[in-house]
Amino acid sequence: MPAEPAPGTDAAVVSPAFTELLTLLTQVAELCLARGRGDLAERLNARRDFVATPSVRVVVAGDYKAGKSTLVNALVGMELCPVDDDVATVVPTFVRYAEEPTVLVRSDGHEGAPVTASVPFDQLSDHVSEKGNPANRRGLRSVEVGVPSALLRDGIVLVDTPGVGGLGSEYTAATLASLSMAHAVLFVSDATQEYTAPELEFLAAARKACPVVMPVLTKVDLFPDWEVVRANDEAWLAHADLDPELVTISAGLSLRGRHAARLDLEAESGLAALIDRLHELGRRGRAHMAVTAAADVHSVIGQLAAPLRAEQDALTDPEAVLAELVAAEDEGRRLAGGAAEWLLILDDGISELDDEIEQELSRRLRDVQREAAQTVTTTDPSSTWDEFEANLIRHTSAQVGAGSQLLVDGANQLATRIAEHFVQHEATIAPTLSGPASEPASAESLSFDNSSRTAWRSEILEAGWGGVGAMADIVGVLSISVLNPFALVVGVLMSGRSLRQARQRELENSRKQAMEAVVRYITDAKQQADRERQLALRRIRRDLRSSYQRRADGLYRSARDSVIAARRGLEADHAGREKRAAQIAAELAHLLAFDERAEELAAANRPVEGTGS
Repeated sequence: MPAEPAPGTDAAVVSPAFTELLTLLTQVAELCLARGRGDLAERLNARRDFVATPSVRVVVAGDYKAGKSTLVNALVGMELCPVDDDVATVVPTFVRYAEEPTVLVRSDGHEGAPVTASVPFDQLSDHVSEKGNPANRRGLRSVEVGVPSALLRDGIVLVDTPGVGGLGSEYTAATLASLSMAHAVLFVSDATQEYTAPELEFLAAARKACPVVMPVLTKVDLFPDWEVVRANDEAWLAHADLDPELVTISAGLSLRGRHAARLDLEAESGLAALIDRLHELGRRGRAHMAVTAAADVHSVIGQLAAPLRAEQDALTDPEAVLAELVAAEDEGRRLAGGAAEWLLILDDGISELDDEIEQELSRRLRDVQREAAQTVTTTDPSSTWDEFEANLIRHTSAQVGAGSQLLVDGANQLATRIAEHFVQHEATIAPTLSGPASEPASAESLSFDNSSRTAWRSEILEAGWGGVGAMADIVGVLSISVLNPFALVVGVLMSGRSLRQARQRELENSRKQAMEAVVRYITDAKQQADRERQLALRRIRRDLRSSYQRRADGLYRSARDSVIAARRGLEADHAGREKRAAQIAAELAHLLAFDERAEELAAANRPVEGTGS
């Protein structure tokens, strides 16, 4: 059955090799079904669905009113995100490809269960903007927008981050946390001035959180001295060991040119250079997905071939082979059993991660409280409350954001340990026919800037877990929105503005009230962060256990089938053995052809350095 083009792609975007890889996944899945291995077919179909809908996440970040939303609008070619002065983005907005415009809003339902609802496209601003949804009173975790954009057909997903209050606000930590599951960040600044201190701090943190940082200078058509600003910014970037080449654009000019059908204005806007770089990122994303898809094919073919190879070997050295196969069957039984080592790794890892983050967050928040207490005891809180409150919120949210980063990193490391554990057992129970495809970890050569840092961190999980996309959504959304409940706590702190009305009271009484508000705020923040972390860890544990249990069961079945096949071969007479040996050789050759083709297609999908293809 020929493969359908990947959703969000078309013939001009997807290479023939990529389309053929989708076809190969379907063909091998059908072969699995024909051999009674629906479990393996399910694994390949899940991989095909994931590969057919590539999602290269690009977070668009920058200071308040730097032009982030306007840039997103220009990239997708339509008025999508709100851009007026009073409608800054307040909810993380994921912009994907869709045949027709759609808007899905995501929130938490009963006991934290995710709830998704569709809303009219013309009501998007009412949900994502500060004007329509002040302080996110709707309690949304994220909004997903689907639009028929040429850029997004390449598999790019743009993430417009909250901009209320700018890089000096509590939203900064949330944005930084979101970078942990991003493949790239577009850092947007405008030509009004060179980088500010908060922007430089954000760039330094972003460089640690995400391997690909693309700096973009906007509004160059509005300010005559933009070239001076660019030169100064590029000097700062070089000093920070970041890509010093700023992409200079005017998103507004591009939109005006598009509306007026003025190709000269669109060319002058400079947007094409940025779109080219994003297309290259999309191509590299598909290349890496091809590598992981080939790895899945190798593993599945190895399991289909295991009984055949066992029977083949039994025809030549039955006693030795049967003993090895029985040992492999025992290994598979232990792997699928309730006392398997990987289950211990999973349970201990989740528990250790929970304890580690709880202790680290407690330590960080104690430091915040200690610093706040020092400020309170040396000032009059009633006269400096606005500044004090803003600093408290920012510092607290930054520490919770750091906890979210620890969660993402720890979960990735744990899942990688389990994946490596299974690779070792697969090598014993069902070794591949032609050797494994390129290891996902080698994908650092696929990073946009070709540095030694990989743009596809945590993607190694996908070689062993097709559900890594689900984990990315869980942890990524947590990282972005875990701070939202603080808005309610801020309301409690805001009520402390009664301190201003009581300026005649004793200074010590003012300080006492201030510290009570500080402790209440930090306690509530810690409790909310703990609830979010534990909810995420339960989901991660559940999904990893479910996915790898299916994989363990499949390996055990392959080992058991190998023993049965070998014993069947021993029972055949001499003539029957020769006939069966020929049949086995033909079947193995057939499987080997699929295996080798998978590796060829993975290689064909790798971009050629220096060509951008």
